[in-house]
Amino acid sequence: MKLFLINIFKFIFTFSICFIIMLSITYFDNFDKKHSNNHNILSLNNVADFDSLDILFIGNSYTYSSIKPSLFDQQGLKTYNLGIATAGVDFYNLLINDYLDNTNSPPKTVFILLSPTTFSKKSDNFSMIPIHRYINNPISHLEMASKFDREKELVILYRNSMKKIFYNVKYLFADKVANNFQDKGFYFSDKVFDIESEGTTFYNTFFQESFDINKIRKFEDLILSLSKKGVKVVFYELPTNHLERYFNDDYLLSYNSFVNNLSNSFPLLKVNKLLFKEDNYRNMDHMNNSGANLATNQIIYYLKIDTLGISSSFNSAISKPRK
Repeated sequence: MKLFLINIFKFIFTFSICFIIMLSITYFDNFDKKHSNNHNILSLNNVADFDSLDILFIGNSYTYSSIKPSLFDQQGLKTYNLGIATAGVDFYNLLINDYLDNTNSPPKTVFILLSPTTFSKKSDNFSMIPIHRYINNPISHLEMASKFDREKELVILYRNSMKKIFYNVKYLFADKVANNFQDKGFYFSDKVFDIESEGTTFYNTFFQESFDINKIRKFEDLILSLSKKGVKVVFYELPTNHLERYFNDDYLLSYNSFVNNLSNSFPLLKVNKLLFKEDNYRNMDHMNNSGANLATNQIIYYLKIDTLGISSSFNSAISKPRK
């Protein structure tokens, strides 16, 4: 019995030491933060340098492919495009609150993307894009998992972190990437959609989706917390090329009903899909540069005519003559 207890103690002690070492080591999995050319990491790494914004755009890759801050610059509006791939409700929560915690003055308005993918199971892919390790105030896998009920992903996250550590060793001797993210989060592409080169395996899985009520509740909690902080929220929708055909009718019906109800309480800006042709897209659901010009200019137009009553605080900036 005594020997058995000793062995149990040794096992627990060894396991505890290994676990502590693993946790300590994985704190270095984001060592590439100042060295990476990855678009998502660059955007997260630079956003805090853009303070006192007129508009902070939040969304997924549809946002970073479609919103051009440079066109807002020409109108005298300070914006930043914080679109991050796969972003949904949980990513939105991290992105918005981390930005607010790391700037002196909050943006006048936060524009939040609404899309069928926002509430999809494929959104918020922490395993593929661990943004919680790259935000201005990084949090651990454990803290993220506890905050967003992601405990099932911990094994994958720690496994990926262990691999990343060895990969990141090379950055000990590498120069940092220059902090000159001039496009302020916009991802430029001049590729034109070619259906012959498009695979549909990824998109076909959307057809099995059911609308997640839990994500809706978390989304509503996020909006409520922003309201309590005095942050003005505007929702916006962007056209996609062929995305809607991959979701089932029940999902789209639930999504559209939710959006309509939301628009009764908050401004909703819909970029007109009828203005776009396939030449304005680079794939099934992302715009190219020509599409981004159309989308951004339409948002600017809506701000100028103020049909939604959202741009009174921007009117003076928009009416200023260009220097």
